[in-house]
Amino acid sequence: MTEYIAVERAIPFRQPAVSNLMIDSVDSTYGVSAFDFLINKPNSLLNGYFTRIGATEVILDWNEPNVITGENDTVVIDISGGAQNITATLPQSAYTVAGVLDALISLFGASLPGGAVTQIGSNVYISSTSFWRLDITTMGNQLFLGAGPIPLTTYSQTHQVRFNADLRTVRYLDFISSQLTNNQNVKDTSTDAYDRNVLCRWYMDWDDSPIFDKYGFPILMGYTAFGCRRLFSPAKQIRWEPNQPIGQLAFQVYPNEGFFSGGQPYSSPVVNNPGGLVTTKWMMTLQISEA
Repeated sequence: MTEYIAVERAIPFRQPAVSNLMIDSVDSTYGVSAFDFLINKPNSLLNGYFTRIGATEVILDWNEPNVITGENDTVVIDISGGAQNITATLPQSAYTVAGVLDALISLFGASLPGGAVTQIGSNVYISSTSFWRLDITTMGNQLFLGAGPIPLTTYSQTHQVRFNADLRTVRYLDFISSQLTNNQNVKDTSTDAYDRNVLCRWYMDWDDSPIFDKYGFPILMGYTAFGCRRLFSPAKQIRWEPNQPIGQLAFQVYPNEGFFSGGQPYSSPVVNNPGGLVTTKWMMTLQISEA
């Protein structure tokens, strides 16, 4: 009699697959701004039984002004014994603190006799041969952030301007796509007035120490045009229903409330013209996982 020996059968095991979905704002189907656009391809972007989505990297090419026409482009001075409320309007552009101070001296010209930017030790002053004061409005609020206004009853030939000057109009950017976060059970929240589920948040701060302008003020992220790549490790994991394909996708980029208001996507003051003006654009890698 032959002894029966059961045949062991191996069960195939496949490691969970991981793939990438690459987003480029210049590929938008509808919308001319990198801050609010739609991608709609003839076929689904992804079909597959994946369960997780995460933004692993963003490359941001920023080219926005921090002095904006009609928003924060004016500075008003008051000269004792002379004309009152002399206004200087800065051309819309991207400025460092040193650039703003030099531009103000140039724009005020004869209105501020002997006007100059001077350094005494580690302090920076706007000085004049006459007595003057700065009216804390628009740009003045950003130059003197944290110091409080110059007393309106006080005239001086010098005013210290090294007071945590912050010329950023944006402190962070939230990258949004409701089609990708609609299955998210645990919702995102923040201390801002508006709560949104986000793919990721980009903080407008350098990873390394910033460089400084000629007067010793740090050149913060957003003062000038830049290109920067930022990794998110580990990436936020967004739950996904495995039987749901990805079709068209809409993306919005929201700034912090404060300088901008209304809870709307960032509205770029830069107009894309036929001359080929380079505006802000961004790219993102989304990791798609079965596990």
